[in-house]
Amino acid sequence: MIDKMHLKEAATDLRYLLNRGYNRKSAIELVGNRWNLNKDERHILYRAIFSNEEIKARKWNEVELEEINGKIVAIDTYNVLITIESFLKGYILIEADDDYLRDISKVHNKYKQSPYTIQVIRLILEKLKPYNPKSVLFFLDKGISHSGELAALIKEEINKFELNGDAETVPSSDRSVINQGEVVISNDRIVLENALAHVNLLSLLINDLKINKNNLIKIP
Repeated sequence: MIDKMHLKEAATDLRYLLNRGYNRKSAIELVGNRWNLNKDERHILYRAIFSNEEIKARKWNEVELEEINGKIVAIDTYNVLITIESFLKGYILIEADDDYLRDISKVHNKYKQSPYTIQVIRLILEKLKPYNPKSVLFFLDKGISHSGELAALIKEEINKFELNGDAETVPSSDRSVINQGEVVISNDRIVLENALAHVNLLSLLINDLKINKNNLIKIP
């Protein structure tokens, strides 16, 4: 159960502390204790609330979709799949301070393909194709079960869309996405902070879906 009133007050306090330079984890513990937040509510704050400097930095290297032309696009595959699939399943997504949508499912290492998986992969490729990326690279964490099977499935879809690209299992998808992408697609804070450039494809895809968005929550 999420107490929206307490969450709103805690978010206000957390923004203040982050803007004053407090460590994120310490600040969340402080406001979480102050407002008696449960684990889910604290997780939401961690995923959604940012300092003004963090938001400014995020906007600094954000690009429009048109700017992927001729660029290597690297995709944080599980990150993107989990977020969009969560939305399609009707689970809550958070509209974070940096304008990125984030799930609160905590299923990353336990991810399993769903009836929506192929749909989401095709949505991604369909959205990217008109903008002529040099290549589209999907990176999947080796440690997650059946990553190899999913990578093979994604390769088939890349070929169907007649795009240059690949799907590869790697020890750390975050590291591979950051190191190999000229433009990255992710909503992971660390990836976005360290990328050369990023495009907010998740929000674009969800806008394209044109379905009920009652499961999107923004904390004032």
